[in-house]
Amino acid sequence: MLRKISIVWLIVAGVLSALLLGVDFFKVDFAQWLDPSTLEPLKLYCLLTIVMSAISFVQFGWDKRQAKVDGWRVPEKTLLGSALACGWPGALLGQNLFQHKTSKQPFGNILVAISIVHLCLPFAYCAARVAGFI
Repeated sequence: MLRKISIVWLIVAGVLSALLLGVDFFKVDFAQWLDPSTLEPLKLYCLLTIVMSAISFVQFGWDKRQAKVDGWRVPEKTLLGSALACGWPGALLGQNLFQHKTSKQPFGNILVAISIVHLCLPFAYCAARVAGFI
C-alpha cells in the first residue's frame, strides 16, 4: 500500500511542479531557463529538488546495498535530512524501488510528512506572491 501511495505522490508532484513552473519540456529553451538573471525562487527550488533528489536516491540505494552485505550504513537522520533538503522525490523513489525502509516506522511517516510540506511550499509561495506579500 505504501509503495502505491508513494508512486502516486511522485506523479502528482511532478505534474503540479511542471504546471506551477509553466515548463513545457518539449519547447523550453534550457539555456534561457537556467540563465542566472532570470532565476526565480521557484526555478531555484526546482533545480535544488532535482539535484537533491539524485543525491537522496543514491543514498537509499547505497544504504540498501550496505544492508545486504552488512557494511557501513547511512544514518537515518542523513536519509531524512537529504529528503528535507529538497530531496524528497528521490527519497520516495529510492525507498520504493529499492524496497528500503518501507515498513520501518516512524521513518516512513516522517518521510511522508516531509513530502507533504514540500508539496505545499510552491503553492504557499504562489499564494504569497499573488497576495502581494512577496
